[in-house]
Amino acid sequence: MIFQFFIKILVIVFIFVLGIPAKAQESHNLYSNINTSKLLLKQSKPDKSITLIFAAINTEKISKDTLILCNILLAEAYRQKREYNKGKELLFSLLKDAEISNYNKAYAYNRIAAIYDESKLIKISKFDTVLKYSEISLKISEEYGFDNLKYSSYNEIGYVYKNRKKYLLAKEYLEKAFDGFISQKEYENAINTSLNLAYTNYHLGNKDEAMKIIDNAIALGNPQEDKNVYGRLYLAKSNFYKSDGNFESAYYWLIKSKNLVVSFYGDRINSQINEMSAKYDLQQKESEIIESQQQNKIQKQKNKFYTFAIIVLLIVLVVLILVLRLLKKNQMQRRELIQKENDSLKKDLEFKNKELTLSTMNMIRHSEFVSSLVPDLKELYKLDSDNRKQSILNIVRSISIHNKTELWEDFYKSFSEVNTSFNNNLMTKHPDLSSKERRLCALLKLDMSTKDIASISHTSVRGLETARHRLRKKLKINGNVNLCNYLQEF
Repeated sequence: MIFQFFIKILVIVFIFVLGIPAKAQESHNLYSNINTSKLLLKQSKPDKSITLIFAAINTEKISKDTLILCNILLAEAYRQKREYNKGKELLFSLLKDAEISNYNKAYAYNRIAAIYDESKLIKISKFDTVLKYSEISLKISEEYGFDNLKYSSYNEIGYVYKNRKKYLLAKEYLEKAFDGFISQKEYENAINTSLNLAYTNYHLGNKDEAMKIIDNAIALGNPQEDKNVYGRLYLAKSNFYKSDGNFESAYYWLIKSKNLVVSFYGDRINSQINEMSAKYDLQQKESEIIESQQQNKIQKQKNKFYTFAIIVLLIVLVVLILVLRLLKKNQMQRRELIQKENDSLKKDLEFKNKELTLSTMNMIRHSEFVSSLVPDLKELYKLDSDNRKQSILNIVRSISIHNKTELWEDFYKSFSEVNTSFNNNLMTKHPDLSSKERRLCALLKLDMSTKDIASISHTSVRGLETARHRLRKKLKINGNVNLCNYLQEF
């Protein structure tokens, strides 16, 4: 057990020891890329610098502060490539970060001033804007002792005053910047400052001093490494000789300037072409691989889709068949149920109609019986005294009225229970029918004979036929249509 424990400890220590060099190497590569990119930017080689900056940005476990610094360097590369908006937007977005360090804040403001100084993003009050951001950077740099940024801000402020023709102020700031860069051995920055300082002295009338500054700047670096800067130094020297009338020397330095500038941009263009060509070849290969992978992926997806579609189709067909069978079965059951209900209703209706007809016939017999009493009472009426006569007459009238009213009420009650919608349908189609005519229609619907109807309604057969003729006219029925059949439809 103890032996195994020691083995585990040794393994952990071994892994830890191996991890330290790996982390150290990663850290070394990160800062090597950053420092090399800075040097390339000083040499005006933004394209090569951008490659190293992105390599640094993509380093695993890069700190927040270092990441912000890399993005500031990226913005400077955009400035040199004259992509001013990209650089400006990137810098302002970095300044919004609450965790930005004071150094990166001063550096970002300094580079914003450089972008506005060089670009045409602002036409009105351009130099005021450059001065504003340079002074912000200078204030932070002086407060926290960031000397390299302080000298860079001196250079930007001196450049603004030079362009505003305030040459004495420009000389003061540019000399501070130059001396500071020399003290820190920042020779590339010192050379750039020398150009502004030389032109400032030239405008102050110190031509010899201006030429001396240019010559000293030329001696600080290597023309083959800083072709762009040296091209500008040679051009400045050519201009100074030209102003003195020494055209031969002016021409000599102009040619040297031109050759360096042409070589610089030629190298830059060739570098970009080679880089783009390599990227193009890589993209072509990647595109082919991606396209092949996509084709395989698409084919797999198609196969999956077809398989899924077939399965779904089969399921749908099975479900559809089952549903159709169930619907057919349900439909048959419904038909059978409806048929049973219709048969039951038909039987019930027939039964009730028979019952109603029987009731009606009883009414007829009752009516005939009561009517048969009337003549006997009338005979009594002829024989008895006056008071008895009057009483008998009243009895006859009461029997007739009561008999008629009660019979009709009983009849309509029974008829309405059996034929619930008859009256409504009849009144909807023929709203102008009288109550007597509706009664006649109800009796005719029961297919009663003229004699029976006349007996119930206490009307003569002739009178009833006349009533039927009038009803036909009111119902607008042709002579060839049976009245009872017509009323069966309601």
